[in-house]
Amino acid sequence: MTSMRRAVQRLVARLCVELCVCKASTRLLGLTRWAAGIQLQPAELRAIVGAIHRKRPCRLLVFGLGRDSLLWARVNHGGTTVFIEDDATWLHEVLREYRGLKAFMVDYLTRRDEWRELLDSPERLAMRLPDEVEHHTWDVVLVDAPAGFNDSNPGRMKSIALSLRLAGSAADVFVHDCDRPLEQAYCDRFLKRENLIEEVGRLRHYRVKPATADVSTRPSLPDSGHPE
Repeated sequence: MTSMRRAVQRLVARLCVELCVCKASTRLLGLTRWAAGIQLQPAELRAIVGAIHRKRPCRLLVFGLGRDSLLWARVNHGGTTVFIEDDATWLHEVLREYRGLKAFMVDYLTRRDEWRELLDSPERLAMRLPDEVEHHTWDVVLVDAPAGFNDSNPGRMKSIALSLRLAGSAADVFVHDCDRPLEQAYCDRFLKRENLIEEVGRLRHYRVKPATADVSTRPSLPDSGHPE
C-alpha cells in the first residue's frame, strides 16, 4: 500500500468513526472496518456499538488494543474507555497511531494449552490489574484478547473469567472468537448459557447479573502487590 493510499484510508477511517458516534449502520460499519483494518465483522461491530450507544456515557473495558480501539473510545463519547494489552510492542504501535487512548500493560502468565486444567480452578485465574481497572465496575466489557490462536499464546481463560468479576449490575459482556473450544467452554462456565443474549458471527453477547452469579466461579483478587 502506498503512503498516499494509506493516508487516505486513515482519513476515511477517522471520518467513519466520527459518524458512528451518532448512528452506526451495518453499511457504515463495513466501511469503517475496511478503512481501519478491523477484524470483527460489521454485524459483530454493530452489536457492540449498539450496547455502548444504549448505555453511554458508560464505563467500557476492552481486553485487547487494536485497529478498532478508536471506534470504541469515540462511540463511548463522554464515558470512560480503558484497554488492557499484553503485547508491549503492539501497544506502543497502536498508541502512536491513536493518541489519547487509555491503555495498560498486563501479563497473563498462562498458555493456551493449560485451559482444560484451569477450567475448574477459578482461584488460579486471578491476576493483578491496574487500580484504574480493578477498583471499578464496568457497564460494557469486550473480550478480544489476549491472543489465543495457538498453544504458545496466553489464551483468553483469565480475561473471560475476570469479565464476570469486573462487570457491574446487568453489564453487557461480549466475547469474540467463540467458534473456538476454549472460548466456548469458558463462556459456558463463567458467563453462563442463561445469560446469553445473542450470538452474531463469532461473537457472543451476555448480560450478566453478578449479584446472582455463582460466586464459586469468580477468580479472587490477589492479596497485594502492584499490577504486573
